[in-house]
Amino acid sequence: MANSRRVYITLNQNKDKDRVIEDFLSNSYSEADCIKEVLYRMATENPVAKKSSKETNTNKKKVVNVDSKVKQLKTDLTKIAMEMVLNA
Repeated sequence: MANSRRVYITLNQNKDKDRVIEDFLSNSYSEADCIKEVLYRMATENPVAKKSSKETNTNKKKVVNVDSKVKQLKTDLTKIAMEMVLNA
């Protein structure tokens, strides 16, 4: 008995997401290997399904913190750009 398992997917060209997937796969040498690699990376690098609610809440706080820093940076850059225009 084989130690492998076959998984089937169907892509419908009438659906936007499926067309994007088809385009992505068409650029790979081996579609099966590409799919395995993508799924492996999802499962090992960012296991969303395995996160606890505590981890999720911590990540939300980090995102809010980064968002506020980005907003402040945009404000600072706008001020600098305005000063440069006025001083030119």
